[in-house]
Amino acid sequence: MDIKAHLHYDETVLQKATDSERAFFETLARKLDENWFVFHSVRFMDEEKKGKRQEREIDVLLFNPIYGLVVVEVKGGKIECREGKYFVDERPCNPFAQVLNNMFGLLRVMKQKLNGGFPFRMAYAVAFPFSHAKDIDMPLRDKDALMDATTMKNPQPWLVKRIREKSSVPAAQASARSTDDVLRILAPTSTAEDDLSSVIDFDSAQIERHSIDPAQFLSLFSAFRRLAVRGCAGSGKTLLAIEKARQEGRLGRRTLVLCYNTLLAGVIARHFNNEKLPVTVKAFYDFGAETLGLPPHRVAVHKDDPRTYVFISRELRKYLAGGNVKPYDAVVIDEGQDFTDDMWEAVKMLVTDDSTFYVFYDPEQNVFHTPMNLPDFGIPPVTLFVNCRNTRQITAELAKYSAYPMVSMSGMPEGRPVTMIDGDCRANLEALLDKLVNKQRVRPESIAILGAHGIGNTSIGKDRTFAGVKVADGAAPKCVAYYTYMKFKGCDNRIVILLDVREDDSRWDATGLYTALSRATSQAFILKKDA
Repeated sequence: MDIKAHLHYDETVLQKATDSERAFFETLARKLDENWFVFHSVRFMDEEKKGKRQEREIDVLLFNPIYGLVVVEVKGGKIECREGKYFVDERPCNPFAQVLNNMFGLLRVMKQKLNGGFPFRMAYAVAFPFSHAKDIDMPLRDKDALMDATTMKNPQPWLVKRIREKSSVPAAQASARSTDDVLRILAPTSTAEDDLSSVIDFDSAQIERHSIDPAQFLSLFSAFRRLAVRGCAGSGKTLLAIEKARQEGRLGRRTLVLCYNTLLAGVIARHFNNEKLPVTVKAFYDFGAETLGLPPHRVAVHKDDPRTYVFISRELRKYLAGGNVKPYDAVVIDEGQDFTDDMWEAVKMLVTDDSTFYVFYDPEQNVFHTPMNLPDFGIPPVTLFVNCRNTRQITAELAKYSAYPMVSMSGMPEGRPVTMIDGDCRANLEALLDKLVNKQRVRPESIAILGAHGIGNTSIGKDRTFAGVKVADGAAPKCVAYYTYMKFKGCDNRIVILLDVREDDSRWDATGLYTALSRATSQAFILKKDA
């Protein structure tokens, strides 16, 4: 099912809903475009004028930042109107009065949370998805608010017209920030303790929706064959590198994508699995070892020895200088801040004056403190400073460690503050995993633990089971994965736990914290270890 609208729902609640409610929600999911946010079963406490508090539930709430909100009451079964009174399956029920009460209750809550101002139009509707208006004798004003089986064939124009012409709440001047505020209120952050998995699902959907359009961005620089792009964490550098390689490949040009980390190379390569393009994706040292014909088992034995990488980069440079490899039509470098002088010298031998050559990098993630002697393209680098990968709370924390400006893209979810936990890291990790996985229903695969050292030199130790939750050295089914943040650089996960953070550990300097924290898209925890 091709779904463009953003959906927010609890699967358990939706499955228990009536057939008409479920059908209505699923129809909107298929037929509304990407500008609509569709919420199912919105519950809230309404404080009425006399101070009386009442719990209300909206069956379906629709929000479009361009037009406004529609509060919908959904009914099914046999519906009749007798002398102005409604009956559903012979039981007295007035869905129009019910939806009006819900709409004004929601308006009171919105104004309270937004300090008196609510800049969007708001209208109401009643949905009879299995009935036809012509078969029900009802007042004209009610028919105008009715979404019946005919309306459901193409609901979007009807909804837009309903908001424009029948809004019971006039609109003020809305802004991107207003949209963010409304989504923050409607998002289930207040119920995070009960079901964090639904919260991070919501965050992820929001982040994906507001990510950059790589093709549109690159079109601005189509005249440049060579370009350096400096971007803050989460600014979309890897997405741009992938799109640039794809564009070159679709032109039939031999294209090479290089990065430092093998893990990141695998992530990038998967984007080309379903396309037969002349695009090669490799981590630099894997590319070097293959080009030099080094046996994989020999490289694997010495992979943790820094001298192996020095040897490969220098030998590759010598090999390429002999003209043994045909230059590529296009070379794209991701995470360029990690490349050493020897690596750059080798890369330059893989391009000609006619080759496309793009470099993406972030000086703030230079975790190996490599001298950054990037190729000089004769023009200043393009700078990206808008984060479109992390929640606002995480971006605000990252900005503390960055020497460059860094802001969240409009529409990013608010998220939750980065949590610092002091003390016994192993005990704290066990309590945290118990809470996240066993109590808050987060999938273990949605969590990554990042450290500054190999797993055997951390608080995890040899016993890698915590409250029944297994931790693996790398990705494994139904396990929480552990990586060093250096190895995980360029990748991300919904929840990230920084383990054994110590002030006297040089690997946990500002660069390390910035790099590790930026891997968390939705929530981050820092387990701080006493020196």
